[in-house]
Amino acid sequence: MGEELVLDMSDSLCTYDISFFTRADFPAFSRRPGRDIPLEVFLTSPSGRTFSEQVYFPTADPIRSTAFSDDYLAPWRTGCDPVEYGKWSLKIRIGDAEWESHLYGFGAILEKKR
Repeated sequence: MGEELVLDMSDSLCTYDISFFTRADFPAFSRRPGRDIPLEVFLTSPSGRTFSEQVYFPTADPIRSTAFSDDYLAPWRTGCDPVEYGKWSLKIRIGDAEWESHLYGFGAILEKKR
């Protein structure tokens, strides 16, 4: 499983958007896997309750592409109003060995919305 990320959702006057990003490296001009990346996402609340779900990270339209790498960015949740306010722990498990061998891991972008 990937590194633990912390999402600070402490402001009860806001909602939150969460996006994931990653970079994949490939041999020069090689063919990319022709499928989305299956992920298992684990969120742990400030009080220790864990929630999980399986999602597919889209790969059809990289935000940047070169002969040997692709950068991806995709929204995961928009307008989140957490059941608990505070710092949440996020972990992502990649469910595809072929993709996993090309990825640098996953990051998350948390945006506060008023």
